[in-house]
Amino acid sequence: MSKRSKIGPEVFSCESCRTKKLKCSRVHPCSNCTSRGITCGFLTSPEKRQTTVHRDADEGITSLLRRVERLENALLRDGTTPALRINDELQHSTLDGPAATNSGTGKTARDDDLDTLENLAPGHNTALTFDSPRYEIKTTYEILGSVSSHASFSPIALPPYRAAVSLLDSFEANVEPVCPVIHRESIRSMTKTVYLALAQRQPLVPSQAALLLALFSLSAFFYRHHNSPQVASTDNECARLSGYWGHCALQAINHSHQAAAGTLEDLQAHILMSYVSFHVEGFSAIRHRQINMAVFLTRSLRLHRLDSEPHGEPLKPLNVSQLIELETKRRAFWHVAATEWLESTMSGPQEGMYFIHPSHVHVNLPGDFTGSTHEPGSQSDLAGPPNTSTFLLAKIQLAHLCRETTDLIPLETCKVMQMPYEHVIDLDGKFRTYVADLPFFFRADEASRAQSKPLEMVYPGITTMRYWIQTATHSRRCRLHQRFLLRLSSDPRYVYSRQACLESARVVIGAFAEPQGADDSPSLARARMEMVVHHTHLAVVVLVMDLCSNKAEAARDRIGNEVAAALGTLHDATAVSEHAARSLESLKQMLHKHSVFVPTVVHIGGTARRQTSLEQTLVLQASTNSSDATATVQHQSFDPYTNYNDVSDMDFSTSDWDELFASLDSRPL
Repeated sequence: MSKRSKIGPEVFSCESCRTKKLKCSRVHPCSNCTSRGITCGFLTSPEKRQTTVHRDADEGITSLLRRVERLENALLRDGTTPALRINDELQHSTLDGPAATNSGTGKTARDDDLDTLENLAPGHNTALTFDSPRYEIKTTYEILGSVSSHASFSPIALPPYRAAVSLLDSFEANVEPVCPVIHRESIRSMTKTVYLALAQRQPLVPSQAALLLALFSLSAFFYRHHNSPQVASTDNECARLSGYWGHCALQAINHSHQAAAGTLEDLQAHILMSYVSFHVEGFSAIRHRQINMAVFLTRSLRLHRLDSEPHGEPLKPLNVSQLIELETKRRAFWHVAATEWLESTMSGPQEGMYFIHPSHVHVNLPGDFTGSTHEPGSQSDLAGPPNTSTFLLAKIQLAHLCRETTDLIPLETCKVMQMPYEHVIDLDGKFRTYVADLPFFFRADEASRAQSKPLEMVYPGITTMRYWIQTATHSRRCRLHQRFLLRLSSDPRYVYSRQACLESARVVIGAFAEPQGADDSPSLARARMEMVVHHTHLAVVVLVMDLCSNKAEAARDRIGNEVAAALGTLHDATAVSEHAARSLESLKQMLHKHSVFVPTVVHIGGTARRQTSLEQTLVLQASTNSSDATATVQHQSFDPYTNYNDVSDMDFSTSDWDELFASLDSRPL
């Protein structure tokens, strides 16, 4: 930016016309000064200005013509084999000095040329112009005041630098263990750059502003104000700041997409905003949109061939900054790919489908920031103490199992019944092997948890990582076997599916019994609970189905108690989690719709999850008039044996249960 552009807009009129506010012809001398016989003076000579403009335009056109000519020469030099010759020509071309491959990006010179020709290169503006958001620095209490008064979100307010550093600390402590897509030193350096630009009244890079706002929003959600009141002093203030910066981040992301084709910072911002949307709204349309945009950006940035060798030759050695950039891109890509594959086995519009195909991926598995990586498909070593990539590697392994399940298991129950049952057993074996091969600090058995206690003092994120891995794995194992749960009479082999279903459902529900850490903030406890509400919802449905369908089972009383305790656990969670409240309400509505009579304990106390008191027992009753059907709530002592006769009297077909499960499983939480 020139010195004059910082002071004000460039002046084109002569001094006389400016003084008299006349329309100047902008030539020397101008028509007004000539007719008045006075001296015509310009601050900048029109001839010099036109020469500069024409020279800049000529240079841009010349550069574009050179690129076109280079592509034409490479294509036409050997007309018989253009596809084979073009890579060789581009490899040895030295026009404008770019290397054949941009180290650390996976892009070739041909990619740059095509980006330029198609106007897709980062930084190329579209033909449409958009107003850039304005940014300023305000104290967090000034921001809270503007939020309370419903003031406009323009200009966008960022916290003071010291508060920003506190938010970065919160991100590293609470978010980075499960979302390791940000390099610590890089984000801190970028934060300094952004705040220096604000202090000097310079415009911000849109993608950097979007990433910083998304990070502030997610960090504020988990901020522990009792340790450091630098940002906020109450949980409510943290939540309001998180919502404000989340709204501003969406605005900044939108502007960044309008200003450029996409950058790594844009991708990281979408990843962080998918977490913000999830913790605020659950599996909402906004969250799905963030993930879909992240998938789109991985393709736009060509991250799917990040470690490919375009000309059959190994990439040149990279310096430290290039290694960091390359590893950050690997982590971002694999995080997006793993998330998409995992969610292809969850109910919702994305169920049964994914966009990133492993055959199209040429990206090494993430390692550390020193260049140590794993080849795709290799058995990565998860042993030893955890690091920033340990959780991501475990997540990727589970995602591959989910992708395989999506490819193999049809969505329609009738087609599942026609496929060989051995396929289900094989997949189940892979899930069990995955759980058995997890490092001890990710396993849920008592011995492993006791062994990991010393590590948890140094790595407090282990508890959350284990919480997510166990519930995500066993909920998907539940879904794998669920449709065989009701068909024990048709094939004796399905008894194994029932056992697997109940075993995994108990692991998911038992995850709530793990005590919170002493330093856990209410927001962290809520986030951990919301992380697995969907999985717990599914596990409760499985227990209810088994309770109501397998009437002759000797362990029926035990399962009835487990159903009551699980529903009570969900009710307890409603005090801190809106997702749990929606889950419980969804269960009530669907069970009532299908006339399922299930007693519900709504208060479970004690660390052992023993029943200590009853606030109410919900008895769902079928009405003769379905339009007037209502659920009645009765306050009475709870007896786990009560009302099971009502359940036994119901005569549900397997198709009825399939419809019930589909209704319960697809309810938006």
